Amino acid sequence: SARAIAERLRSKIAKHPIAVEGTRLPMTASFGLKVWETGGNAPRLRDLMQEADNALYRAKQAGRNRVSLA
Repeated sequence: SARAIAERLRSKIAKHPIAVEGTRLPMTASFGLKVWETGGNAPRLRDLMQEADNALYRAKQAGRNRVSLA
């Protein structure tokens, strides 16, 4: 599922800090997802992107380093 893939990516990013001028900096990632099941009327891409973007902001507001579904 999309959520499982995003969770794996988020976890791997968090496990691998980046090195900048000899300093290791932790990294995190937040993901906002909107899943559209096929069938019925297809939503507009703009609407799907907006819902995913809203989910991303919810993830950030909830503490970052998370996956949020629309």
